[in-house]
Amino acid sequence: MEIAYPFTKKRSEFGKHIVLSNGETSILESIPSTHAYEEDHLTRTTTATGIDNAPQLSVTEVNTERIVMKNTGMQHKEGGWPKDVDFTEQSDVKRFRKKVEKDEEYQYAMKQLVPMVQRCMNQNNTVNIYERYFDGNETDHCSEPPFAKGLAVFRDPSQVTRPATSVNWHPEGSNSGKMAVSYSVLNFQDERLGNSEMLASSYIWDVSNSNKPIVEIIPPSPLTCLRYNPKSSDTLVGGSYNGMITYYDLRKPNGTSGKCLPTESSVIEKSHHDPVSDVFWISSKTGHQCVSVSTDGQMLWWDTRKLDEPIDSLVLTTDSMGGVTLGGSCLEYSTEAGPTKYLVGTEQGIVMSVNLRNKKLNNGITVFDSGAGRHQGSIPSIQRNPIHNKYFMTVGDWTTRIWTEDIKTPIITTRHHNSYLTGGCWSPTRAGVFYVTRADGVLDVWDISHNQNEVAYSHKVSDVALSSISLQCNTEGGGKLVALGDVNGTVSLLEVCDSLAKPLPNEKSNVNSILERETKKEKNLEVRQREIKRNRAQEQEKEKQRRDATDGDNEEANRKESDSLLQSLEEEFMMSISQKNNKIIMSGSGSSPFRACLASIGAEPTTNELIDCISDTFDSPLATVDNITNSVNTFFLIFAAILVFFMQTGFAMICAGCVRINNVQNTLLKNLLDACGASLGFYTVGYAFAFGGTFSNPDATTFIGTSNFFLMNVENKGFWFFQFAFAATSATIVAGTLAERCQMTAYLAYSVALSAFVYPVVVHSIWSNNGFLSASNTTPLWGIGMVDFAGSCVVHITGGMTALIATHILGPRTGRFHDIRGNKLDKPTPMPGHSMALQMLGTFILWVGWYGFNTGSVVTLVKDDNYDVVSNVAINTTLAAAAGTVTALCIDTIVQEHKTGEVTFDLGYAMNGCLAGLVSITAGCAVVQSWAALLIGAIGGALFLGCSKLLVQRRIDDAVDAVPVHLSSGIWGSLSVGFLADPYWMQKVYNNSNHPGWFYSWARGSADARLLACQVVGVLFVVGWVAVTMTPFFWLLHYFGFLRADSLEEVVGLDVGYTGGSLHKRLHGHGGEDEKKYSAYLEEYVNRKQERKGRGPLASSVHSVSLHGSSYHGRKVITKEMRQDALGRSSDSAAAGSVKAPSNASASERDWQDNSPNPEKPSPVVAVEEP
Repeated sequence: MEIAYPFTKKRSEFGKHIVLSNGETSILESIPSTHAYEEDHLTRTTTATGIDNAPQLSVTEVNTERIVMKNTGMQHKEGGWPKDVDFTEQSDVKRFRKKVEKDEEYQYAMKQLVPMVQRCMNQNNTVNIYERYFDGNETDHCSEPPFAKGLAVFRDPSQVTRPATSVNWHPEGSNSGKMAVSYSVLNFQDERLGNSEMLASSYIWDVSNSNKPIVEIIPPSPLTCLRYNPKSSDTLVGGSYNGMITYYDLRKPNGTSGKCLPTESSVIEKSHHDPVSDVFWISSKTGHQCVSVSTDGQMLWWDTRKLDEPIDSLVLTTDSMGGVTLGGSCLEYSTEAGPTKYLVGTEQGIVMSVNLRNKKLNNGITVFDSGAGRHQGSIPSIQRNPIHNKYFMTVGDWTTRIWTEDIKTPIITTRHHNSYLTGGCWSPTRAGVFYVTRADGVLDVWDISHNQNEVAYSHKVSDVALSSISLQCNTEGGGKLVALGDVNGTVSLLEVCDSLAKPLPNEKSNVNSILERETKKEKNLEVRQREIKRNRAQEQEKEKQRRDATDGDNEEANRKESDSLLQSLEEEFMMSISQKNNKIIMSGSGSSPFRACLASIGAEPTTNELIDCISDTFDSPLATVDNITNSVNTFFLIFAAILVFFMQTGFAMICAGCVRINNVQNTLLKNLLDACGASLGFYTVGYAFAFGGTFSNPDATTFIGTSNFFLMNVENKGFWFFQFAFAATSATIVAGTLAERCQMTAYLAYSVALSAFVYPVVVHSIWSNNGFLSASNTTPLWGIGMVDFAGSCVVHITGGMTALIATHILGPRTGRFHDIRGNKLDKPTPMPGHSMALQMLGTFILWVGWYGFNTGSVVTLVKDDNYDVVSNVAINTTLAAAAGTVTALCIDTIVQEHKTGEVTFDLGYAMNGCLAGLVSITAGCAVVQSWAALLIGAIGGALFLGCSKLLVQRRIDDAVDAVPVHLSSGIWGSLSVGFLADPYWMQKVYNNSNHPGWFYSWARGSADARLLACQVVGVLFVVGWVAVTMTPFFWLLHYFGFLRADSLEEVVGLDVGYTGGSLHKRLHGHGGEDEKKYSAYLEEYVNRKQERKGRGPLASSVHSVSLHGSSYHGRKVITKEMRQDALGRSSDSAAAGSVKAPSNASASERDWQDNSPNPEKPSPVVAVEEP
């Protein structure tokens, strides 16, 4: 690095000027009197002398001493770089430098050198000759009153004046200063159209020369619109009065100097039938495609290289408008909003949105408000906001209206102007400023960031009506030049002030907040309007029923009178039935309604009975709307339940991939037992405890349900199946945590207990209508209750807390945190799973199943706007999973790079981060917005990573990281609803928006935290309930020896002990010492099984205590008789030579084996070690 400071400057200009200020008086030095010096003192007359010690500043120019410096280097050919580092490769050099920078000697050397170098640099730079004042300070134009000044006027060269129909700036902006202006008379049968002196030409002007245009464009018909190609500024496309499209290339000399003839022109038979309203260049690979719209109701797409016929067409008509074709008056296209999206303003004042990707649905046309929100006349201008693309502006009649793509009604409407509006456009630099032209020649400027009700600035431009407007976009200052055309063909060039052109601080976010606020207001109004219509329809239906009831009474009286008249006919009818009954039965088919009614009524049917029976037969209940609705809802619920139950496959794949190969069959069997135990427990009493009501008062708040045992009196059995899938999911969460060391009996026992009692109590408290925490309770807690839409708290905290308790009591796997003798290891021993492919397959299966998990929680699809809720749930689920994956992967990668200096990507953390994001969004997937879903998923992924590291640090063994994924993310997901619940979605889902998330309440100014408090209470209740019930449950299993598997079975693999797997097949191909050790362990295990067959089973708790109880937890869970029996059996086996350590065992292992039993020393049956 070379630093040089050459300069030539007056010495008086060096540095800053001195600043003097008043300070406190202080004594710098005190010299006491010395009497020894008095003899040498001579008294003299006091004199006063003035001294001027202010230096004179030099005014001459000087230069500092010139120093010639030379840079020298050295090329290392033999030494310098290590042999394994290729200094020509930047990646190797960068990696080596990072490694050196982390060396302690290097850091020590740099700490010693940096202060010395810094001191020298500070001495040399005491005088900062490069310091500048007021740099970076921008001028504040907020207080400046808006104004505009005229720069130039460009008049139509034609003797017969024509309106300037469009103005388009050169795409290079200030580098060219050109604008293309089209001139045409649009009024049909205008007298000027017959004047031979009226020109058809349009012109390109240079803003620096208003006397003469630089290019004259000569079309076959007057141009109504003209536009530069943004990719090739030398080409233009124009729309003509006769409907033709013409293409111009300024680089081709197809005319005299200064004139340009069309390079390509469309065939008039294939063109528009009316004048072209607007034309736009569109995004394409070639850069030669454009689209045009006309009042004939057509949109045509063209390729300017061949304009013989359009490449595509679209008629502006929809079924919602009764098939009426609407004439297009203006067009808007922006690549930022989407390459296939268009906005069209029509002559009828209706706004249309065209999306070619949805062309199969109504030709991709969406019609905005055609009622009160439409303009009362033609729309001359439509344009998207250049900064916020989903918002756009329309100008028509006497108002300007701002719309959003989310809803079909305008969100902002300006007050009525004094004159008819003829056009408008947004400012390219300021998000909240737009310009509007009027028929009285006035330009109005609106600034919605300051005032939405009044015009910010008005400027009188012309005495006649303004017809077109355009702002120069790509200038350095930004949006200061405004070109305005009028009906006399005059184009006025204005320059607006900085306050109207330069963006204000935070203006972009402020305007976005204003527009979003207005959007939400319109959405709420729409919801309220639908409620009013629904209530009005219900009232009309009730009134109709009352009228029908009154009419029914009259009909009853008439019916009684007519019964007497029909008596004779009935007798004749019965006589004919008695005579022809046999013939009817014999000739009728088996499915005859008449025959079925005869059989069901009896031998002597009446006329009314026969008529009612036959009518009921043909009036099938399956044809009613209610039954169709119930069928659709039931199918939706069953399909979602199938997806949720399919998640059992995902859990099984993850567990199988995370365990070692000699435990795969056992793990899969235990996952199967989880589902079986959950089905039995939830069928018998679990569903009754969860959703069963009370016999005395169905609306009372209860702790547990007391009805519907064994599905008795349950009407919606599809709902039971859906809830069973949830219960099975909660039980399966625990399975992976206890892998490789838990007995089969314990799996089945806890799955039944969890799904039959513990989990149902949680469900009843939060999801049942009778639960004290339920949001659907008639009197919910604090007016809102706990919001847990799909079960972050109910399912995942319950399962995760159960897994934490179980693994803490069960203890870690052998060799994970302790050696074979129970001594703590300095570092945990990694125990990676045998198949990352199975883990990835399981992760994707769970992701797919989660769509049923979350969307199925809507329960009823055909109801109100539930389809909108389902869509929001699916989107939020997807975004949260993606955010959790990326966050966990990035954080782990950064941490590992900081530790090792190498960039590594851990697939396991990425997969679990995905699941953590899904768990986090489960509670609030229906009541939060998409941006909040990203935030919730990202925080969930980060929390999982931290909790996973914490479990390892606390020496808690979780084989599949189920506790960090489900418990920590479940807690965060439940609490996040209290912060981020959106009032709009709360109203839709829970019909209660009085207590939204705390952030929204704080934004309202109320800081209402009731929902957050309910979420906290719910989380604490579930954690406490699971801890109180499951802790003694697992402790009893452990105490009686039903929880932990035998130590030797852990080493040889639970597949051998429980599923009959072959260890030698699993070790095939490994060879060496590991295969010999496993062979010895397997031989000992076989001997153990034979011994148990001869002398009875040996309690597995003996081995658990010797290897896990005393060494790992210090718990003694066996009786004295069991201990003596175990020691005696060990001694007898050792004397007989049937039990011995492997020949290749370590010295410490052989020391364990002693022929004489010692009660003071633990004596396991066999010494084992982790392979």
